[in-house]
Amino acid sequence: MCESGEPPLAPSVTPVAADAGVLADLDVGRQSRGRASDRPGATVQDGSSAVDASANGAGRIALRDAQVIREHDYGVDATGPTGRVEALMLKDGRPFQGGHVCFFSEDQFVEPAPWDGVRSSADAHLGVPFPTGLWPHFDPVLGSGGPVRQFEIARGMTDAEGRVTLNVPADRSLVTCVLIGMSGIPLTSQPRVRVDEGGKVAITIEAAQQRTVRGRCVDGDGEPLEGILVQVLSPLAERPVSRLAHTTKTGEFSVDVFGDDPEVRVRAVWNYAKYPLGIYESESEVPPVPAETTVSGIVPGEGDVHIWMQPAPLVFIELTIPESGFRFDHLQIEGLAFDPRSAAWGRLGGPLYGHSQRAGGGGAVVGVPKSVAVRPLLVWGLGWAVTAIDPRGRERLAVAITRGRRTSVQGSGWRATDQIRVIAILGPPGAELPCIWVDGDLGHVDRWAHDNSPISAIEFQIVRDGVVVGRSARVPAGTDAAEPVVIDLD
Repeated sequence: MCESGEPPLAPSVTPVAADAGVLADLDVGRQSRGRASDRPGATVQDGSSAVDASANGAGRIALRDAQVIREHDYGVDATGPTGRVEALMLKDGRPFQGGHVCFFSEDQFVEPAPWDGVRSSADAHLGVPFPTGLWPHFDPVLGSGGPVRQFEIARGMTDAEGRVTLNVPADRSLVTCVLIGMSGIPLTSQPRVRVDEGGKVAITIEAAQQRTVRGRCVDGDGEPLEGILVQVLSPLAERPVSRLAHTTKTGEFSVDVFGDDPEVRVRAVWNYAKYPLGIYESESEVPPVPAETTVSGIVPGEGDVHIWMQPAPLVFIELTIPESGFRFDHLQIEGLAFDPRSAAWGRLGGPLYGHSQRAGGGGAVVGVPKSVAVRPLLVWGLGWAVTAIDPRGRERLAVAITRGRRTSVQGSGWRATDQIRVIAILGPPGAELPCIWVDGDLGHVDRWAHDNSPISAIEFQIVRDGVVVGRSARVPAGTDAAEPVVIDLD
């Protein structure tokens, strides 16, 4: 599931919200102090942050989850060996003056990539907990990772010929970006720079074309849909060419598109954070869920896009709650992907179901879009044992809610950095699925226990540096507390 918080920011960076209004009021020259190193084209080693590029304002964007450079605290101390970078910046094929060329370490840059079927979606807090073709963290200036923690000290502004020469740390792989005040300029590509000590490298930086796609999302009855997640993709590759946007109360959206693709695709996805899924008494009460919808052949800047999100076909999961007094107000359903290294199914994350609070025996029903039901699913809730189902090719499935049991493992020779992995054999007889129920930190160096473990057979593993270094005997299925098992690594 998702991680909360970001790495602490270094003193040299400041977060700035993505607000298009910032640009209209931005005085990009207010930080200037008139130093010689602030002149366009100057070789800069001690840093500068002032530009006056009002003539080149087109194509700039406010940085989201990103940073701008301050007048002080210029980042990494460039006291070691250096090399020289000669940069030429172009926009629409012509030299671009006033571009603030900066560098940061390549290990902080994440290229947008299609979901590989293995990584956790990790975006439940953004409303896209199921694996789907969206890139919530995509930033056309600074990549798809978290905030850039620190820029290099080397940076400077392009002159009237679009050129700047900079000294950069030698023998390090750096990513090039261009900032203007509190805004950034998306590039057609972000050149990597690696210079030998005393060497020289020439690079060409080209600003990406920027256009706008506007439109509206409506449901099957033509009613506007608020809060729908919208992103623009390249025409063929699963690659974003815009940031993630949300529709307004009237279902409208406006998205800046970066790049020169003559046509693009627009993808709209139901926001599971804004519209939590519910637990209902019967199938007839389950409301429709708009299906993920992608519209192709869209020409940016030419007319509005109308996205009609028809109801998604659902698979119904019938939940049996056998015990009176059993509180049932939390349900989680996660996608599973097979991990060949572990020979088990791994958890991908999934949304919370919890509209109604229930108590007592009886049953309940939830609906899962068939676009999600293309892989096995993990089903669990607070206070009851985890299980798994395989909805592929099914219209409905039954799950019996049961309480968990205590299981534990102890041993010697464990390290503080080791991890615990628990493989549970989940699912109905004849359709069992080995699943990675737990894969995390030990907490102790000689024992681990859980009071709400699955009632199915389980196996404990100790993992060190990604390699299984110890396994327990299999704990048999049962409803009573299991005897501790032992993994000695001495």
